[in-house]
Amino acid sequence: MKYNELTFTSDPDGRRVVGVLLSNRAETAWLYVEDYANVLKAYPHAVWGVVNNGTGRSYVRVKVPGRARRNLTVARLIAGDFSRTAVQFKDGNSFNLRNTNLMHVPGGGKCRKRLKGRAALRISSEMARV
Repeated sequence: MKYNELTFTSDPDGRRVVGVLLSNRAETAWLYVEDYANVLKAYPHAVWGVVNNGTGRSYVRVKVPGRARRNLTVARLIAGDFSRTAVQFKDGNSFNLRNTNLMHVPGGGKCRKRLKGRAALRISSEMARV
């Protein structure tokens, strides 16, 4: 299996999508070509793979080489990184990384408190602009 082999196609709406073969599982993550180009521009040597969160959910991450050796969640890179939010997949498929399938919901990051009032309103208005 080649690492990060790419497959190009179009979705039913006619938009170009790219499938990224993941390095540690025989799965493919699908995202729009523009979003892939943005991730590739920011992290050109990253290895794409899958991690499990311990509760049976899998997420696509990029492992950034170098001193930091960070794992970054691709869905968060595409959808934006708002504090105290989680990124959810509208269709429930964590390998469908098209930005039309991603949405922010309040209360991510294992925080016990849910966002209320102004903070929740701010996130809602930011999501409406996306």
